[in-house]
Amino acid sequence: MEFAWIAAKRGHSVTVYEKESRLGGQFALASVPPTKQPIAGLLKHYLSMGKMYGVTYKCGEEVTLEMIKAANPDAVVLATGGCPIIPQIDGVTNENVVTALDILSGKKVAGKNVLIIGGGSVGVETADFLAENFRNVTIVEMRDEVAIDEPNYPKIFLMERLRKYGVNILTGAMVTGILANGITYKKCDEELKMEGFDTIVLAVGIRSYNPLEESLKNLGFEVHVIGDALKVGDAADAILEGAQLGVKI
Repeated sequence: MEFAWIAAKRGHSVTVYEKESRLGGQFALASVPPTKQPIAGLLKHYLSMGKMYGVTYKCGEEVTLEMIKAANPDAVVLATGGCPIIPQIDGVTNENVVTALDILSGKKVAGKNVLIIGGGSVGVETADFLAENFRNVTIVEMRDEVAIDEPNYPKIFLMERLRKYGVNILTGAMVTGILANGITYKKCDEELKMEGFDTIVLAVGIRSYNPLEESLKNLGFEVHVIGDALKVGDAADAILEGAQLGVKI
């Protein structure tokens, strides 16, 4: 979205395709947890700037190689972002297993008792969201601390909210399997079990999603890859990459 309005302002004809029904990708989902709503205002800014400079937006359309070949653009910018990492453990395909992005997007609704695998920023912010919505939440993290990737200042208040909501946090625990109502895990070389959960939420990270780059380059298109599609990082880096390419292209 940042690239689109800057490139359009510089005179390019820009069309943005988004496979979901709304723009913003993971940045839009990041605006869902408590205190994160101001992010939505930034997305509105990008959209209004794009409309001001004539960007065409097409939501609910997943781009295919055939579509690009038919349109024959002068350049293609791949900002396809990332997708959740799905750990290769027993039970991960059970019906009670969802991703944090499923929860934040509203595609899935969690039950009353929720266990979140992964205590990074996505995991703890999803826990904050669920706990505020009257769920009983437990976080299981393999490292010795949760929210390591959260900035210090907001982290203080985030952890305070989790304590207020009674979120249970288990660190130093590696999940080894998913059950119909819980997990098995290893802590201090001891195999343990935790049960009593309706929903298991995966929040173990994001990997780049970029299925079209190689094929497009082989067809001779000018291709640029930005954001998580290139390398998983934070939103500020992705926005900067979009701005720099918008100025350069």
